[in-house]
Amino acid sequence: MEFAIVSALAFGAGAVMGAAGSVLGKGETNADDPVRAAMKQGLAWSMEAIDSAQGAIAEASESFNDLMAEARMEVNKSKQSAATQTQPPNSVEIDAD
Repeated sequence: MEFAIVSALAFGAGAVMGAAGSVLGKGETNADDPVRAAMKQGLAWSMEAIDSAQGAIAEASESFNDLMAEARMEVNKSKQSAATQTQPPNSVEIDAD
């Protein structure tokens, strides 16, 4: 979910910068246009932010999955030990006739 938010923000920033570039850069055909350079830099930063967010989300997800697996093992271990402790051994009497 965080990735969707970051992606939407990056896309929105790119769209705003693109619109600003279209408005401010009318009549500019120079490849060294400062608005174009700023747009490229902003998009590069957005892509880096998305990559960083993806890495952080993947790491958090992996950590959470590890934690869940450990918790399941603890619960299963508790259930197994509870099952063996709640049943006392039965005494058996054998009558010899």
